Amino acid sequence: MNASYEVRADYIYIKVFGEYSHSSVIEIFRKWLDEARRSKLYKVVCDLTPLANNFPKEIKTGARLNAGELIALFMPRNISLVLLTKTGQMEIDRIIGKLMRDRGVRVKLTESLDEALKWLKVKE
Repeated sequence: MNASYEVRADYIYIKVFGEYSHSSVIEIFRKWLDEARRSKLYKVVCDLTPLANNFPKEIKTGARLNAGELIALFMPRNISLVLLTKTGQMEIDRIIGKLMRDRGVRVKLTESLDEALKWLKVKE
């Protein structure tokens, strides 16, 4: 699993692609958190849509929840995060989003970049 990072006007856009890997989730999180601090941008759009069909059968829901919990634990409270997902991903991603919100993370799940930018209060 890899990611591309793009600093846009008022936010960081991350596109995650490849086959899901628990260890890669943590590494990607560390990299974009460093980029957010370096750029002084605290609004992040993480596009997970390319992962829609790339979750190996052996990846259990618990592993994905664990990654969400770790991110929530280390996420600075001044960062707002949007996770862009596809309909097929929404069920588990909603659970992860709720878990993160319950731990104080400002996070939104959506299928629409326009909705994401509106929630973040940024312009394209």
